[in-house]
Amino acid sequence: MKEASAILLRDARATLCRLISEAVTDNDLLGAFCEWMKLGLQNAALLVEAVNKASKAKGGERSSRGLSILGFRCAASGCETHIHEAFRAQLDWIVGKPNFDAAGDPSAVVVDPIIFLGICVGAACMGSSELPQGFRAWVGEVVTDVGKTIKATNWQASIAAGAAARFFGIAEARDVPSPLWVRASLASAGIFDVGDEKAADVLIDSLRGTDQLSDGFEAALRLAALNSAQGRALDMDLKALTVADVVQILRNVTRVFLRWTWEEKPKTSRRGAQPRKWHIENEYHVQGLLFTVLKPVFPEMDEEKYLASTGKYQPRADLCLPSLQLVIEVKYWYLGGSIKELTEQVASDHSLYLRPDSPYRAMIAVIWDDGARTEEYGEFEKGLLGLTNMRAVIFIPRPSRMSDVKSFRRLKDD
Repeated sequence: MKEASAILLRDARATLCRLISEAVTDNDLLGAFCEWMKLGLQNAALLVEAVNKASKAKGGERSSRGLSILGFRCAASGCETHIHEAFRAQLDWIVGKPNFDAAGDPSAVVVDPIIFLGICVGAACMGSSELPQGFRAWVGEVVTDVGKTIKATNWQASIAAGAAARFFGIAEARDVPSPLWVRASLASAGIFDVGDEKAADVLIDSLRGTDQLSDGFEAALRLAALNSAQGRALDMDLKALTVADVVQILRNVTRVFLRWTWEEKPKTSRRGAQPRKWHIENEYHVQGLLFTVLKPVFPEMDEEKYLASTGKYQPRADLCLPSLQLVIEVKYWYLGGSIKELTEQVASDHSLYLRPDSPYRAMIAVIWDDGARTEEYGEFEKGLLGLTNMRAVIFIPRPSRMSDVKSFRRLKDD
């Protein structure tokens, strides 16, 4: 990292953290927002008090602000059951509440899209059957009313639209423009997509005007944007590697077979020496190969990582890179295996690993092809790349010199 860049980023981060820390001392909504954004700057005591108060609110005590706080808490990891139930119970109330009062004044969800965002992210963690009737229509109406009340160029308006489009498929919300730093700040939540090639631009955009900020929410978003881009835009730093770099490394894995141990006779004349062959016969062998290649480059990499359960089933991802919010799923394409079956398996894993409440936002599929069916890769890849945030499909065909394994399996299949 260049010294000048490091100093600039350090000063900007210090400024943003100071502003957030000062603002969060008496702003419970900002605290809930920071907790959801995983910034670690929330006032814990104030937030606990606010969550408890909002969860117990009845009648006139209910507020859209309190509901938003519950929504952010539900979307954060480790949400208690009674908080979830309180949030669900109050959704009926907010859907039935008009966006403008009798005097024509807009409600809080219209003038403060952060409040609307909290409600959306909380609702996104629920099953569609749990949402009150008319909820999606209400979301669309709020986005329309925000557009009438707040200038479309305002960054807050883009947050409301982004949440509505991402979580509830409101088509018209996709046309609302959003600043790059806003998109980057909420990319980890899956609300926007920002390519790795934009990392340097995100840094520049996020730093612009940080010394003149006064709004804690904007400071939190800009800090999140800096966090997302900082490690991906600086030269000669392993921490700067991106998902695109991981893809390139994986595409080069086939080159290791130039020196792969596959001996017909011993390589040494030592007494008792025997020829060795490193077989790859199942998914675990492939996973071990990839772990060996990637772990020295990404020390943080986890394997066999359990993710949030779906019902009684708790999915387990093969390889995970938390800093890149990336899951690498490994599959073994056996002789006789069909493209359809393997596609369905990957699609099923994809839906579990990239849920809205998952810490991961991108996936790479690595497929060991034991039949070296290279002519079928195009069709296979086309189907899988249609999945949202599937960043690449990497095929590793079995090397031709592993011929005895191939012959054995053919006899076994026959």
